[in-house]
Amino acid sequence: RQSDALIELATGMHYLADGQWRPTQERIEILPGGAVARHGPHRVILPLELVTEFLEAPDPVKEPYVAVGYHLGTALQDTIRHNARQSCRTLFILGDPTLTGFVVAPPGTPSASGGTAPCDGNGRWVYLSWPAAPEPVEGYYVYRGTTLEGAIQNGRLFPSHIATTWYEDCAPGGQTYVYAVRAVKLTPTGAGSFYNLSRAASVTFTVSP
Repeated sequence: RQSDALIELATGMHYLADGQWRPTQERIEILPGGAVARHGPHRVILPLELVTEFLEAPDPVKEPYVAVGYHLGTALQDTIRHNARQSCRTLFILGDPTLTGFVVAPPGTPSASGGTAPCDGNGRWVYLSWPAAPEPVEGYYVYRGTTLEGAIQNGRLFPSHIATTWYEDCAPGGQTYVYAVRAVKLTPTGAGSFYNLSRAASVTFTVSP
């Protein structure tokens, strides 16, 4: 019995089936005795003992590394180590690997001000602004945390992208934060379009108590 194993399913954009080109689907079907991933150019069969133990690595483990500029391989390697410490198996469904070839230029370094005017109890208004990305984009995502990786892992401050190059945040007082900004671009491919993100530009700012 092998433990702490890695299975990687890196699929292409389309595959030929029954004489027709079909878009790849990131699907694993549970079958008697195991499971199979067959809706792509490669077929992967998983035995029953593996299916009952696999864990799909959560995005929050990988996402902070990619956002701050690390290569995807570094993010996946750290995820493997994280899961190995928990003695579990890891299954990555990476989707179309060509998507990593579309790079979005990040915005300029943000600036932060304020941090004294009260808002919502013990909060303080923080005013952020940043130079626009050097290419046309749909908008920006803004994050806040005590570290850069933590800011990305905490998630966006606003649920959708921001069309402006500024943002007002009501942050809890008496702490030092890292604000991160990522550009969002609708990127077309041969199989459709997706929202692509740049790496993060960041600034550190201390909010008054």
